[in-house]
Amino acid sequence: MTNSAKVQFYVGASLSRVQKSNKTSKSAQIGGGQRGKVTNFSANSRRRLLRQVAKIKRDEPTLFITLTYPDKFPEDPVRWKRDIKTFAARVE
Repeated sequence: MTNSAKVQFYVGASLSRVQKSNKTSKSAQIGGGQRGKVTNFSANSRRRLLRQVAKIKRDEPTLFITLTYPDKFPEDPVRWKRDIKTFAARVE
């Protein structure tokens, strides 16, 4: 077994990470496969979002855009994805 660590720094941002790894086999796979239907904003989703935001350089102007719906919110995740793609195309 080999112990190693990977260090990541995001210059000008709020995040630095140390990721330990214990390599036991080259064929060991974690995750992957087909994802299930999106039903909520999970703790893991929140953690990934906060990690992405922490990578943003703090000394540069940043634009954070959200897509806002009316009071009657559509409950279909397929619609959300379509709306996001449409919005992104219009912004480009």
